[in-house]
Amino acid sequence: MGIIRGFIEECGDTWTMAQTHPFAEAMGMGDLSRDAFRFYLIQDYIYLIAYCRVIALAVYRAPNLEIMKEMAGLLNSTLETEMSLHRKYAASFGIPEAELENAVPAPAMLAYTSYMLDIAAREDFLANIVCLLPCAIGYTEIGARLKSEQQAGGSNPYQEWIDTYSSAEFRDYAKWLENLADQLAEGLSESRRAYLFNIFLTSTKHEWLFWEMGMKQKDWPV
Repeated sequence: MGIIRGFIEECGDTWTMAQTHPFAEAMGMGDLSRDAFRFYLIQDYIYLIAYCRVIALAVYRAPNLEIMKEMAGLLNSTLETEMSLHRKYAASFGIPEAELENAVPAPAMLAYTSYMLDIAAREDFLANIVCLLPCAIGYTEIGARLKSEQQAGGSNPYQEWIDTYSSAEFRDYAKWLENLADQLAEGLSESRRAYLFNIFLTSTKHEWLFWEMGMKQKDWPV
């Protein structure tokens, strides 16, 4: 078992809770509140911007040119393809691009991205990747599960989200990052492994909080 699958196993109920949050389950059923999904889409756009900044720092810290090239390709794909798709999807829910660009980060989103950017700024390449993986793996596994549970001939307003994150492209990207982390983690000391696990666990907790934010549309109370 690689280090990342080991981390997922050690996360236990925390990983399961993030994977089966009522927000994701409601998307799969197609009965999630439109307002909740709209709130989530806006905050997720802000998250993607921070995600790109983290990947950019990973390009800088990559241990060799080949990995640097792969990470740069991922950065370009996220900036040019994923964010473009996100803008188009948001428009279908009545969210103009100007609203995305001028959105104010909600507390849970700000906490998550601040944590990611802090790890990316202070830590090495491996820690950077470990911090990203709960999102990368989590979304592809949720997407694949929701896709497999769908009834033939059904209609779902969140079908595009499910199709996107269950796609081979996203699955392959997440698997590549996971395999890379496993390779770079070979021979780590127990203390370093424990430190990286805490990063993985913290990001997993933030994933749950992000779903919870969307479900309850948790914005600033003051």
